[in-house]
Amino acid sequence: MVVGGGALAVALAVGSLAIAGTGRHGLEVGLRLTAGLAFPFLAAAYVTPALAAMRGSSVNQWLPAAQGQLWRTFAAIFAVHLVLIAALVAFAGVTPLILSLLGGGLAYLLIGGIVLTFSDGFRAKLGSARADRLRRLGEHWVFAVFTFTMASAVAEGIVAWLPALLVALGIYAARLMAWRRAYRSRTRAAEDSALA
Repeated sequence: MVVGGGALAVALAVGSLAIAGTGRHGLEVGLRLTAGLAFPFLAAAYVTPALAAMRGSSVNQWLPAAQGQLWRTFAAIFAVHLVLIAALVAFAGVTPLILSLLGGGLAYLLIGGIVLTFSDGFRAKLGSARADRLRRLGEHWVFAVFTFTMASAVAEGIVAWLPALLVALGIYAARLMAWRRAYRSRTRAAEDSALA
């Protein structure tokens, strides 16, 4: 899945440059196409913990492997996306806003960190608790940056991102429901132990 996602992203990038030109327009088309390709993998990786929490322990055995594959595929696609951004800055003369550099730059670092947390060697060196915190921080940050970018595009009139934005908002609702369920369960357990 990882190699296939990366290869498809390269094909989309090359195709967009071949059809729309190698200037700013072609690069922007490539950026939209690779972001569109990456979103389902990001969405699935981000919603997986919420679905697992709602379903119970029956899915916990395959959850880390499935989530790791989704994040690695997303990272492979976004590596191509990063190359297109670099080309846009270097060859098309686009100057990114400092906020975009900070938010997006941190997101790219966290994507790398998330992928590393699925490596047993990295988890052993960092410690499971720290690796889990890094993964949670990264997941929330990357999904928030992606959602903000989609919302900005929709606000600018690019309505093609509206369905994906609605999916993202639905995923936030699922994560909130899973968090509330876990919070209630912990609160109930604490009350039961206090009464015992």
